[in-house]
Amino acid sequence: MGYTIEQIEDAIISEIQGSSIGVYCKKVESYAGQLEEDIGRTIILYPAVFVMFSRSNARMLTGIEYEKSVTFTLFVVSKSLKSNTEARKDDYGTYRMLDDLEALLVGNQLGLQIEPLSLVSEDAILTTKQFSIYAAEYKVSFVTE
Repeated sequence: MGYTIEQIEDAIISEIQGSSIGVYCKKVESYAGQLEEDIGRTIILYPAVFVMFSRSNARMLTGIEYEKSVTFTLFVVSKSLKSNTEARKDDYGTYRMLDDLEALLVGNQLGLQIEPLSLVSEDAILTTKQFSIYAAEYKVSFVTE
């Protein structure tokens, strides 16, 4: 069964919101440019997780069926008035968020008829005196017509 990018993204967001991450994160939502403004002046509550479709690939299986692999990027954002180290290592810092997301999402099918999610990569995006932003990429595959 095939799914739209929107359906999978919404399922990822719902899964995070319904977990312990959704309890300690003040924002879990689709990425809509929240990090494009001056990060220090942006009115975003932290910690936060933003989910965004990144890319997809398809491989033909038969004349009408193909396997589609879809990758999503999850931006994890934390802020500390003390230091960047606190933003990364605090109880609700980006390191914990990355670990919690991995425990929640790897092997998870999100209640859909898809292959379980797999972790592709985790990368530092931006670190300032008060902010820590990392990106975690997750991939999922399914067969569609």
